[in-house]
Amino acid sequence: MARLSTIDAQGSAVGTKLEKLIAKYHLKGILFDLDGTLTNTLDQHVEAFHRVFTRNGFNVERCKIQANMGRRPFDIVRDLIFGGKTDGELSQEQVEQLYQLAQEKIDEFTGLIPEHPPRMPGIPDVLVKAKQLGLKLAVVSSTTYKNVKIILDRIGVFKYLDALVTGEEVQVGKPHPEAYVKGAEKLGLPKENLIIIGDSIHDIGSAKGGGLRILAVATGKHTIAELKSKKPEIVLPNLLSLL
Repeated sequence: MARLSTIDAQGSAVGTKLEKLIAKYHLKGILFDLDGTLTNTLDQHVEAFHRVFTRNGFNVERCKIQANMGRRPFDIVRDLIFGGKTDGELSQEQVEQLYQLAQEKIDEFTGLIPEHPPRMPGIPDVLVKAKQLGLKLAVVSSTTYKNVKIILDRIGVFKYLDALVTGEEVQVGKPHPEAYVKGAEKLGLPKENLIIIGDSIHDIGSAKGGGLRILAVATGKHTIAELKSKKPEIVLPNLLSLL
């Protein structure tokens, strides 16, 4: 396990970044994104979208899919294939195709989840330390419950969580704030005592829209520069930095 504290020149204990954040913001809980934050399964998401789009006759560049990571499948399909139009602006045939493509992607991704998904640096140590410090923890993901549960079980962190919010539970996906606001409600904590940890500009937009603080980690498909441009409270290279 990563070392959880250091000793300064005078011999007094110096807390980890996590402990300093808790003190600074009076934290009582953390809302974690999943893909790109706790586990490295974003390439499988991109591949699933690319396969589904290709076999249905749509030519979408992988870089455009990558830029949308962190959002719900339905929202990504709606924007990349149907130009962001609402159901009311689409024909009945297009609406059916939209939902069909999104469901195909979800099913395709299930088959691509590795037996042992790569855990991001600092996992599970960060979760273990957070629980030792008395924090409540939740995962807030745009992925479906079925696939989130598979991933969490396989990376061995489900047991540390107090709540879970998945893509089916929200009406509007990230960067809309609904998902993280719902996560705060599930933990039963006020926004001022929470921080979000996510890897995408969509997580940052969602946090800011909901009046929540966010710590961004550059372990997903967005660079440190891209993350900083959206002005989160903190940007770190990875979760291990918290320890």
